[in-house]
Amino acid sequence: MNRVRFRLIPAVLALVSIGLFASLLPQTSFVSRSSGEVVDLTDPIWPDQTVDQVLDNIDIVSEIRIWARARFDRGEAPVVASLLGGQAEEPVRQVKVSIRASKQLDAYVLVFPPYRSAPGEELTLQLWVSTERGAEQKPDYHVMFGTSEQGTSKSLTIHRQPTDYGPLAHEFVWKGTGWQAALEGSTPDLARLAGALAAAALAIAITVLSHPLVSRPLCNIMRRIRIGFVSLAGRVRAVLRLPQGHSVAQASSVRTSAARRAFYVFPWLIPAFAILHYLSGNLFLFRVSESIAVFAVTMVAVTVTFAVLRIIFKTAAVAAALTGLLGIAFFSYGHIYAALGDRADDRYLLGLGVPTVLGLGVLLTRQPGLARKMGMTLNLGSVLLVLLPIYQIATDIYAGS
Repeated sequence: MNRVRFRLIPAVLALVSIGLFASLLPQTSFVSRSSGEVVDLTDPIWPDQTVDQVLDNIDIVSEIRIWARARFDRGEAPVVASLLGGQAEEPVRQVKVSIRASKQLDAYVLVFPPYRSAPGEELTLQLWVSTERGAEQKPDYHVMFGTSEQGTSKSLTIHRQPTDYGPLAHEFVWKGTGWQAALEGSTPDLARLAGALAAAALAIAITVLSHPLVSRPLCNIMRRIRIGFVSLAGRVRAVLRLPQGHSVAQASSVRTSAARRAFYVFPWLIPAFAILHYLSGNLFLFRVSESIAVFAVTMVAVTVTFAVLRIIFKTAAVAAALTGLLGIAFFSYGHIYAALGDRADDRYLLGLGVPTVLGLGVLLTRQPGLARKMGMTLNLGSVLLVLLPIYQIATDIYAGS
């Protein structure tokens, strides 16, 4: 590995590390404590009945997530959620939630004004199925709550009577920075923190290895290993009487000639694939002719970008690689955002994506040989990718005709 790569790789890793660290600064909601996954359901809880769950070792309560469902053929069921505290177990916080009729459990977040318990105070979460819908007629609705692993008979009480059910499958939701979420064990934030630390550690390690006091002995060792392999290969060739290969000068001349003849099509085919792929999945909404304008504008934008970068960097391989990188970043952002679902956040994606794209761009501008190799691979890959949606569109059009 040459000196230029030793300098660029830690720079890219440092940018990635900074982006990941920056993504931990915004405020986010995270689960600070959980009773576990839902594994069971309580018996039907009828109006004027309660479910009580003791909250052990909780200092501050703000939001609690529970899982519940109402009888699917009887509409919504009103539930009053209370935090009981003190020796008299009087309500210190109270909110109301309507449980939707459903055949499966849904998640509900009980948002309380933040409450800090006194030292030694034991809090209890009480869920009371209200009777307001049954004031004029006999109540005919009920609610079932999700529970976690089986616990002791005292873990959950229904209408103050011990049951064999495990604790309520509830989660305590808190808001804070990504740093706090990571320290509390939030998986996405912890992964970002671990990635930032790993990238920073690799950047430092490579920087240390690139120092002359370290790199020179390593290079000498690698040179001796290479000489040994070359010598061994020469002996094997002599024994087997194999023909000699091209000289280094001949190989370099061949590579230079091939690089000059190389033609790069992937900067145009990657955006074309994105458009065709979207069209192939939405032919029932759009006609092929309606995508022509979008396709034309995109191709013009790619051509202008490639031409400008070609003038700046004087190398077609570098210009094509940078144009393709920008196209991949632009067209993949929405797919990544959609794939993450509720965990998606522009602040996190941009905090990681922008420095990554910039770092790869700097690496490609400093390594024309790498850009050429990547261009040849992307040429073939992009051609194969474009054929897939074209085949799908042609098949759908033929089937509909």
